[in-house]
Amino acid sequence: MTENLTALINGSPEQETTEETVPTEDSVVERPAWAVHLQSVPEIGHTFIEFARHEYHFQQVKDPSGVDTGKFTVFYRDLAIPEDRRKWQTMKGLLSGMYVVANVEEFFRNLQEQIQTVGAPHISGSSFTLTCDAATSTDISIFDDEAVRLAFEMVTGIESASFQNVRSKIHATIMNSYDGSKSISLDYTSSTTVGTADNPRKLRDYFILTNHSQHFNHITHSLGAVAADLTNVQQYFISDISILKNHTAGIDIHVEQIAKRFRKEPKARFVSLWENLPAQNRNMLFLLVFASQILSENYSVNQHKDLRQYIEGAVEKVFATENV
Repeated sequence: MTENLTALINGSPEQETTEETVPTEDSVVERPAWAVHLQSVPEIGHTFIEFARHEYHFQQVKDPSGVDTGKFTVFYRDLAIPEDRRKWQTMKGLLSGMYVVANVEEFFRNLQEQIQTVGAPHISGSSFTLTCDAATSTDISIFDDEAVRLAFEMVTGIESASFQNVRSKIHATIMNSYDGSKSISLDYTSSTTVGTADNPRKLRDYFILTNHSQHFNHITHSLGAVAADLTNVQQYFISDISILKNHTAGIDIHVEQIAKRFRKEPKARFVSLWENLPAQNRNMLFLLVFASQILSENYSVNQHKDLRQYIEGAVEKVFATENV
């Protein structure tokens, strides 16, 4: 895991990805197998399929004279839709030829060489965003801290005593957008199953380990291989919880910003939970637990993307303040 993160570079799909200097010979390194530079794409374009379902096509754009503009448009279609109803969707805006396409399925295979995953990954996709969530063989205890038990009790209604001696599975959660947002992210998340075999309840944490997320930038010429390490994840979790549960600065702004990223019904539940939370518990830890579990219960890729983008920036500032 990394402790000093490269901030997520926000991009707009309605703007061209053009701001980049031409690399020198010394700065160019061998690209990993999961990265394809658009400058190397032939005239027929670049087509690939993610996890046997999500098909993408990157096509060069020519001007009316037939001259290559150096720009690309992106198309997507869902192969799970019957062929007679299947249509290509077109991305708004264009990409610069400097853009590097990241293939999540190849990225995941590269990741598997470093951390042992368990079972098949869970794939969620929208038109131009894809997540790949894979459980690993690494399990940790996230409920040793009383604050974590209480936060999950409040958001789930499950008595905190049920969390005693329960282990949680660490997941590698990969998210990528194919629309010019410029980076593929690797988050470390967790899942926990509590209750009886007849009535299991699944709990998810997407955000407590946000400070250890990694980004692989699509438009840099030093794009390297995936580097993941779960050796110290338990220690990271303990130390991060200690910081998050003591951070209250700007919490009302964070609550407002997170609430508006939920759809109507999840938003109402999130706001109600927070308004009924005792003042002494209104901290960053409770906020992240509430956001995680409500997202899990009402999951959508776009909602996840929007939430993690905001939360990552907020968490980065929390830890930057701690390190001053």
